[in-house]
This record gives sequence, structure tokens and C-alpha cells, in this order.
Amino acid sequence: MPSCSFFFFFFSVPAGRKTSIVARASDDYGLGLVQIEVKTSDESAPVELVASSTTFPDPSGAVLFHELLLDPARVKPGQTLLVRALARDRRSVDRPEGELGPQE
Repeated sequence: MPSCSFFFFFFSVPAGRKTSIVARASDDYGLGLVQIEVKTSDESAPVELVASSTTFPDPSGAVLFHELLLDPARVKPGQTLLVRALARDRRSVDRPEGELGPQE
């Protein structure tokens, strides 16, 4: 199963500024996808894919970097921003009991 962790360099950032988000992922089958998603704490707000990669120099581990602009039209002062890092492996195992596909 792939593992993914992320690092962000903000706790309180004024709207209109940029901040950095870094996702680090690894997997023994090889990574097929690493992405970073953000969403405001407003329940009706959509999840936004801000960075994604499917090619890696070393498929067993990767780092994805993104500079996130906190758009004042989207993020209000004091509002919480939720950040998710996701990794999917390239597992493809065909067995008599059934096929085992990629895991997230």
C-alpha cells in the first residue's frame, strides 16, 4: 500500500499570498500517481486538484512540490484550508480469485 505524507509551510497566511506544499510518497510496487488537493472548510466548496504527477525518475519514491496562492476570492480571513496528499501505486496482480488493481 502506498504511503504519502505532506509538509506545508503555513499555519496562518494572509489571503493573496503564496505558500508551499510538499507531498512525499513511496511504494514498493512503484508509484502511478501523486497529487495534492485543497478545499476550504465550507462544506459546499469543491475539492480542487492543485498538483498531480504520473511520471517519476524513481517510481519507488517521489516528491511533489506546489506553490499555492491563497486567492482572496476563494479563501476568507480566518477560514480553514484542508490539504490532502494522495498516492496511488501501479499494482496489477492477476490471480484466479480476481485481479488486484492499484491501491491508494
